[in-house]
Amino acid sequence: MEWHLMLGIAAGILQVLSVVPYLHSMVRGTTRPNVISFALWTVLQCIAIAAQLSVGASWSVLLLIATTTNTFLIVVFCLFGYGYRKHGISEYLCLSLAIIAMCGWYFTGDPNVALLLAVVANMMAAVPTILKTYRVPRSENALGWYLTFIASLMSLFSTTVWNFANLVFPIYYLFESGSIATLASFGRRKKSI
Repeated sequence: MEWHLMLGIAAGILQVLSVVPYLHSMVRGTTRPNVISFALWTVLQCIAIAAQLSVGASWSVLLLIATTTNTFLIVVFCLFGYGYRKHGISEYLCLSLAIIAMCGWYFTGDPNVALLLAVVANMMAAVPTILKTYRVPRSENALGWYLTFIASLMSLFSTTVWNFANLVFPIYYLFESGSIATLASFGRRKKSI
């Protein structure tokens, strides 16, 4: 079996496993995800998967599929009362960008436009979670985000096609998960001193 494929599968498995400590901490009441962020991420990631597959995605798409599975599971748990819902300008801006991403792909026929707009929309969807984690570090599970960071790094190196479509989401997830994990960890250490 080719090492790129093995690394891509390992990244997908690690990403799926990253939801276990996250859901566990949700059920215990220590992690309270922003349902808006996770719902938007789920929709945007579905757009990105379709766009990546349409341009012949490499094994790095496995990370995106696993991440979408995780965000969907978290949304389901949020709907049963394990998260909180706050609507603000960033959520509505995100939704608008998601619609623009779909329209951009439809009108240009270029999936790279959809991927670029989906990444921008994902960044906007991350804002409520980043702000929440900055204010209340214990509201996020650092381990789950660190596992996503490692899976993203593995996914980045699993790709056999080094182009925008295959690299944009693993690189974005490195920054997103690394930022949230660092905020959650730093806040925990700061509070324990």
